[in-house]
Amino acid sequence: IGLVQKADGAKRTALYQGELTRAQGERLYFQDGTVLRLGPGLRMPDDARGLTTAHIDAERGVVEGAVFPPATPTTRPENS
Repeated sequence: IGLVQKADGAKRTALYQGELTRAQGERLYFQDGTVLRLGPGLRMPDDARGLTTAHIDAERGVVEGAVFPPATPTTRPENS
């Protein structure tokens, strides 16, 4: 996925950036075949798509947050 970072006293985290093709349940599916699992209590919008940065808890192996483009006619033309 990427380098694991650990700041003083903080937990180990990794970043992953890729083209999100769909979010289904607790899974995030990316164009390159990567599938990530969301952490407990997190949910992605069903229409989330596009270049996404996922923040991963390296100890638990789950996504603890993600940044993705807002739904617009450009990012998700099927919704316009």
